[in-house]
Amino acid sequence: MIGCLGGINFKVTSKTVQTIDNIKMKKAANYAVHNRVGKKSLLEFTGLDPDEISFTCNLAVFQRVKPEKILKKLEKMISKGEAVPFILGTTVYGSGSWVITSLDTSLDWIFKDGELLSANVKLTIKEYALK
Repeated sequence: MIGCLGGINFKVTSKTVQTIDNIKMKKAANYAVHNRVGKKSLLEFTGLDPDEISFTCNLAVFQRVKPEKILKKLEKMISKGEAVPFILGTTVYGSGSWVITSLDTSLDWIFKDGELLSANVKLTIKEYALK
């Protein structure tokens, strides 16, 4: 198994290919600006923003993945604000929980009866700090 986002597993087996690509991780800090008369302003570190990760995932029936089933799980997670772990390999990222803040979906191939054969999704997840 490559990793997982909650109950959605990313893996390559002899039967299934469901991987993620283009993983981008963002860390950011917050600073307050203190203006001074006739001098440069001073910065004061006030804390960190939640970490943010984005990645793409191709979902295709010819890779023995059911795109509609995975999309419904992702839509449920984003609509309920569900906080889930994000794991790559053996590394649990962040404080342990992440929420989906953006889900961009491209429906690439649709069969003549309307069955979704292939979709490409871009996910952005944000660290959901409990403390």
